[in-house]
Amino acid sequence: MKISFDFDGTLTRKDVQEIARKYVDAGYDVWITTLRPDDDVLNAELLRIAKALNIPKSKHQFTNGLFKWPWLNTFYMHYDDDEFEISLIEERTNCIGMLV
Repeated sequence: MKISFDFDGTLTRKDVQEIARKYVDAGYDVWITTLRPDDDVLNAELLRIAKALNIPKSKHQFTNGLFKWPWLNTFYMHYDDDEFEISLIEERTNCIGMLV
Protein backbone atom coordinates (compact mmCIF):
# COMPACT_ATOMS: atom_id res chain seq x y z
CA MET A 1 0.00 0.00 0.00
CA LYS A 2 1.44 3.38 -1.08
CA ILE A 3 1.26 6.22 1.42
CA SER A 4 2.57 9.73 0.73
CA PHE A 5 3.52 12.66 2.93
CA ASP A 6 3.87 16.32 2.02
CA PHE A 7 7.07 17.83 3.38
CA ASP A 8 6.73 21.50 4.41
CA GLY A 9 4.36 21.86 7.35
CA THR A 10 3.73 18.12 7.40
CA LEU A 11 6.76 15.82 7.47
CA THR A 12 8.74 18.64 9.11
CA ARG A 13 6.59 18.00 12.21
CA LYS A 14 7.92 15.44 14.73
CA ASP A 15 4.44 13.98 15.34
CA VAL A 16 3.95 13.35 11.61
CA GLN A 17 7.46 11.89 11.35
CA GLU A 18 6.42 9.34 13.97
CA ILE A 19 3.36 8.41 11.89
CA ALA A 20 5.58 7.99 8.81
CA ARG A 21 8.07 5.93 10.81
CA LYS A 22 5.31 3.54 11.91
CA TYR A 23 4.24 3.02 8.29
CA VAL A 24 7.83 2.43 7.16
CA ASP A 25 8.48 0.00 10.04
CA ALA A 26 5.26 -1.87 9.19
CA GLY A 27 6.45 -2.35 5.61
CA TYR A 28 4.22 0.16 3.82
CA ASP A 29 5.45 1.82 0.61
CA VAL A 30 6.08 5.35 1.96
CA TRP A 31 6.80 8.32 -0.33
CA ILE A 32 7.29 12.09 -0.06
CA THR A 33 5.28 14.26 -2.49
CA THR A 34 6.16 17.94 -2.32
CA LEU A 35 5.66 21.14 -4.30
CA ARG A 36 9.41 21.78 -4.00
CA PRO A 37 11.78 21.64 -6.98
CA ASP A 38 14.15 18.67 -7.28
CA ASP A 39 17.31 20.35 -6.02
CA ASP A 40 19.54 18.59 -3.46
CA VAL A 41 20.97 21.89 -2.19
CA LEU A 42 17.53 23.38 -1.49
CA ASN A 43 16.28 20.08 -0.07
CA ALA A 44 19.01 19.32 2.47
CA GLU A 45 16.48 19.17 5.34
CA LEU A 46 14.11 16.98 3.32
CA LEU A 47 16.95 14.59 2.46
CA ARG A 48 18.06 14.46 6.10
CA ILE A 49 14.58 13.69 7.42
CA ALA A 50 13.88 11.18 4.64
CA LYS A 51 17.14 9.36 5.42
CA ALA A 52 16.29 9.23 9.13
CA LEU A 53 12.89 7.73 8.21
CA ASN A 54 14.37 5.27 5.66
CA ILE A 55 12.49 6.83 2.73
CA PRO A 56 14.88 6.47 -0.24
CA LYS A 57 15.39 9.27 -2.74
CA SER A 58 13.71 7.10 -5.40
CA LYS A 59 10.49 7.67 -3.45
CA HIS A 60 10.64 11.47 -3.44
CA GLN A 61 8.25 13.20 -5.87
CA PHE A 62 8.96 16.87 -6.61
CA THR A 63 6.05 18.58 -8.39
CA ASN A 64 7.96 21.85 -8.97
CA GLY A 65 5.04 23.97 -7.80
CA LEU A 66 2.29 21.99 -9.56
CA PHE A 67 -0.69 20.46 -7.77
CA LYS A 68 0.06 17.09 -6.20
CA TRP A 69 -3.02 15.12 -7.24
CA PRO A 70 -1.64 13.93 -10.64
CA TRP A 71 1.25 12.25 -8.78
CA LEU A 72 -1.07 10.47 -6.35
CA ASN A 73 -3.39 8.46 -8.61
CA THR A 74 -1.90 5.13 -7.48
CA PHE A 75 -1.65 5.99 -3.78
CA TYR A 76 -3.91 4.85 -0.96
CA MET A 77 -3.34 7.87 1.31
CA HIS A 78 -1.61 11.25 1.38
CA TYR A 79 -0.89 13.40 4.47
CA ASP A 80 -0.80 17.18 3.93
CA ASP A 81 -1.33 20.45 5.81
CA ASP A 82 -2.97 22.20 2.84
CA GLU A 83 -6.77 21.92 2.79
CA PHE A 84 -6.98 22.90 -0.87
CA GLU A 85 -4.48 20.22 -1.93
CA ILE A 86 -6.43 17.65 0.10
CA SER A 87 -9.70 18.67 -1.56
CA LEU A 88 -8.18 18.35 -5.06
CA ILE A 89 -6.69 14.96 -4.21
CA GLU A 90 -10.02 13.65 -2.93
CA GLU A 91 -12.00 15.11 -5.86
CA ARG A 92 -9.68 13.87 -8.61
CA THR A 93 -8.21 10.61 -7.32
CA ASN A 94 -9.12 7.59 -5.20
CA CYS A 95 -6.42 8.60 -2.73
CA ILE A 96 -7.55 9.37 0.82
CA GLY A 97 -6.45 12.83 1.95
CA MET A 98 -5.35 13.19 5.55
CA LEU A 99 -5.28 16.80 6.76
CA VAL A 100 -2.71 17.40 9.52
